[in-house]
Amino acid sequence: MTASPSTYVAVTLSVYRRERLVKTVTLREPVLRIGTDPRSQLSIDDTTASRTHAVVEVRDDGPTLIDLGTNSGTWVNGARVNRCRLRVGDDIRIGTTHIHVERIESN
Repeated sequence: MTASPSTYVAVTLSVYRRERLVKTVTLREPVLRIGTDPRSQLSIDDTTASRTHAVVEVRDDGPTLIDLGTNSGTWVNGARVNRCRLRVGDDIRIGTTHIHVERIESN
């Protein structure tokens, strides 16, 4: 189940391209879309990523990363994943973009 309306969860992510920090964002939506689509909550500029590549579902037990069946896959800490509970310090790779989980906050 996604987080209840009274539950506040914020996920802070740092996005790196070619080992260079591109941006750091804090996301608070219950479902966070990641991909090249500019309408994604986390839009990435990466020709090897899909328009909607993965989502992060914010649940009562924490954020879960879900690959949306992409050819290039979604990787967490060097392992290809279909679904993975995220923790502070995790390194997500989508295409050639690395996304570092900086902080997870909830009330």
